[in-house]
Amino acid sequence: MNQLQLPWVSLRAGVIADDAVLAAFDYAAWPVAGAIEVSSQQLADSNVHHLLDARRLWLAFYGKAQADATCAYRLYTRRRTNGPILLLAEGVLTLGTLAVTNDPITKVASACLWADTITITGGLWFDLAPLVVDSGNNRIALLRGRNEGLRDYYVEFDLDGGGGTPMTEVNAIISGCEV
Repeated sequence: MNQLQLPWVSLRAGVIADDAVLAAFDYAAWPVAGAIEVSSQQLADSNVHHLLDARRLWLAFYGKAQADATCAYRLYTRRRTNGPILLLAEGVLTLGTLAVTNDPITKVASACLWADTITITGGLWFDLAPLVVDSGNNRIALLRGRNEGLRDYYVEFDLDGGGGTPMTEVNAIISGCEV
């Protein structure tokens, strides 16, 4: 079966402090730093632009701290550069015990753990029944959702907003596929 399988790319890397909360959902409030603009010319050789072709998106998270450390997240998108900002999903990430031996993007040795639990408590994907694959099994939990003409992505982190022991660093990677 020929199926488009996109490589993993970094959505956010090495976040060590809480992000400022995105207060306005107007296009002018789109974050300049830390966002992926899929159609941007500067990203043409980084495989990020291939996310435009994906019908499903996959996200994975990893961070530094001990197992069971938590972090709140909010995943935002927009369909057009001058369009409104949409909240796709929000919830809490929890680290498991599976080590990230080498960073999946940089290939450098890592002291991180994979998030093994992802909750979804709101956002557009909450109503569209997204899938959290393998949640809570001390492996790698994946957040999967539909890509309906989305083009730019930003994930906001609140390291101590998960209600438990906070992560000291968090990372997000994104990929996609055709079906």
